[in-house]
Amino acid sequence: MAPNLVTHPNPCPNPNIPPLRLEIEDIPIAKNHPQFSHAVAAITAYWRQATNMALSDQQEYRELVASSAFIVPKSAKGTPSQHKLFKAIKNNSTWARYVMFNAIYGRVKSVAEHVKTAHGSEVMENLFNEYCKHHPWQGGLKKRRSDSIAEGQPPTKKHAEAPASSNSVASSSGNMKAAIKNELLESESQDVHGFAKVDQKPMMAPVSNENKLTLHQRSDSPLFTRGIKTLSQKAAETDRADEILRELILIRENQVKQTEKADQILRELALIREHQTKEAEKKGKAMARVEGSIAELTSRVKVVEDVQLLLKKNP
Repeated sequence: MAPNLVTHPNPCPNPNIPPLRLEIEDIPIAKNHPQFSHAVAAITAYWRQATNMALSDQQEYRELVASSAFIVPKSAKGTPSQHKLFKAIKNNSTWARYVMFNAIYGRVKSVAEHVKTAHGSEVMENLFNEYCKHHPWQGGLKKRRSDSIAEGQPPTKKHAEAPASSNSVASSSGNMKAAIKNELLESESQDVHGFAKVDQKPMMAPVSNENKLTLHQRSDSPLFTRGIKTLSQKAAETDRADEILRELILIRENQVKQTEKADQILRELALIREHQTKEAEKKGKAMARVEGSIAELTSRVKVVEDVQLLLKKNP
């Protein structure tokens, strides 16, 4: 059932607590999609604002993610007014739409003013820690996340089967990195156990040395070597994921700074334009006064000339 699209004051007086859970694994596009960074930005924006949303906003936000509303078409690149969220906000400025739009484009003045009129404030406080209190990070492979679906809704196939390790590109926070590394350690442990089962031989081989039995590690085992190589590859992949996260965060910060700079330039241009308009009005009034004075002087000169002419005719 679609949520009731209404506006609520900001901050929300009746947020839905605990908030509906929304994870990186809920993103409907692949990680190699060219706009996956927009999806990550949308999810992290929800984490910062979920505890400031009513149930209708939380439900709508989940639907926006499921429908890939964060995708920016070619016509809307660099032109926020061409994005469907911009038009939707103008039609009905729900908080969910505003949060996702802001995650993609940053602060757009016209949208912020429109939302401020509807909600009383356009400011979005960072409530990430509040969200984590209700939905702490969970480690482990193939862990069911049925508690991520609130209000008694059944878990989707994605929630039931997706491994928790898909959160490796979720956030730059220290908590997220710790969760990724914990999952990697569990994965490595399971891999080593798996190799041992396949080998069906002890990892330590007995060798007799002068009637003394000693044990030597079977480092020459192909499966052992392959297991070490696999663990090294997984560690390298985790490091690469951390590097990608840092790059995404830097890109996002640069976008926000550029948007703020553009807004500042627009404000300065507006002030210059306003000043020019006032100066033009002043000049217009001054010219009108000068023209009036010239007309008055011309009229007086004409009167004097007429009087002089009459005196000449009638001395």
